[in-house]
Amino acid sequence: MQYAPLSEAFQTYYANAITAQNVPGEVRYIDDAKGKGMFCTRQTPAETVIIKEAPLVSLQHAENRPSAWTCGHCLSFLGSLETQLARHQQVLGQMGQSQPTPQVSLLSAGNVETFECAMGCGEMYCSDACRAEAFQRHHRFLCVGQLTSQNHPLFKFKQQAMRDHEIFLLGAQAICVIIGRWETNGGDFTDAILPFAVYPKKAWWDVACIDSGVPAQVLMGMAEVSLQLLKQALSPHIIEHPIYQRQLKEAGKEPEISTVFNLQFFGLLVGLFELNNQGIEIQKMPEMAEPQKSQIWAVLAPTVEHIMRMQDEMDADDHDHDHDGEDHHCDDEDGGKEEEMESAPLSLFERALQQPYVFPPMQGMGVFVVSATMNHSCEPNTIVRYKDNFLAHVHTTRDIHPGEEMTHSYIEDTMSLEDRNADLQAYGFECDCPKCERERR
Repeated sequence: MQYAPLSEAFQTYYANAITAQNVPGEVRYIDDAKGKGMFCTRQTPAETVIIKEAPLVSLQHAENRPSAWTCGHCLSFLGSLETQLARHQQVLGQMGQSQPTPQVSLLSAGNVETFECAMGCGEMYCSDACRAEAFQRHHRFLCVGQLTSQNHPLFKFKQQAMRDHEIFLLGAQAICVIIGRWETNGGDFTDAILPFAVYPKKAWWDVACIDSGVPAQVLMGMAEVSLQLLKQALSPHIIEHPIYQRQLKEAGKEPEISTVFNLQFFGLLVGLFELNNQGIEIQKMPEMAEPQKSQIWAVLAPTVEHIMRMQDEMDADDHDHDHDGEDHHCDDEDGGKEEEMESAPLSLFERALQQPYVFPPMQGMGVFVVSATMNHSCEPNTIVRYKDNFLAHVHTTRDIHPGEEMTHSYIEDTMSLEDRNADLQAYGFECDCPKCERERR
């Protein structure tokens, strides 16, 4: 992929975003092989939060939704910790385990009030502000609460996306954001797509085929089916809009906003998510100080114990199936017992924190503006962290000097050189950072 220098519109867009967040850096064009990058403009000490931003679009992974009950906008956890654990027990119960009825408690480190979608689709939010923001950005177009038939194209689109690839749901969100910007700015399509136009992009099927092994033509077919359903669902919102009618009358042809339903446009839009999305993981168990920790733990302990027993039973069943009833692990058991004797026993609380199935994190993905300008390095000078919602906090891992490029790792950087570069194939480049260069010698 070859990158052209940044246009004046792109430079202005990035400069405004950086100024708004007081980021100690600037976006510069490097060359046609690397494109742009973020460069430090003032001395920045280690462990400084240099970026704190919300994503343009984001979602919680579908398989994570049953075990992590989160806000439909900011992805923060909903309800009390005990409510979350009770919901998780229900998930395990649906897998054939017993379902106890824990005492409901409002002991929580955060807000326990929830706000349901006013149109009745069942989506939940942590605040009225999040509900309003989601509705304005995309939910007013994508909500199925008022639909009376599951044959409606919007129902079918969501079912298709869940079956084929949930990244199409991000594409739908993005199209809704573009339509909203187009409505607000009076019909300027170039300005409406600007937040997404600044990203490097390739057609989704040309990118996804590398990791999935599915032929690009098959992936293109999936995208086309999803797009046609989305077009049927959303085009009435556009065609009936006064701006569309005015532009159609003045130009005598379809307004540019219709481009969002073009397959090539959709492929590039979804492709940029494949290339530029960041994984979002939010831990359920918050940091707590005494006496709050003891109070909350006293309420949670019985529920946690039950979940751990249920999981142990499921693990034992899986183990029996894996070994066909034969015992092949005597040596490992002995070794495990020796290790247990050598180390101090962990408390229930400590054991629970080590098990992701007890306090399952929220797992999702999003596309960000400023942090996405930073290039990859296998020994980066920044790291992205998430606290209690979808805001990306970019921390420096060491002192960064003016003129130095700011980088973060797109992959797990502790892997071998071979494995790292295999993972980077989907991004279309081979890493030449100092760490990789040293290991190639």
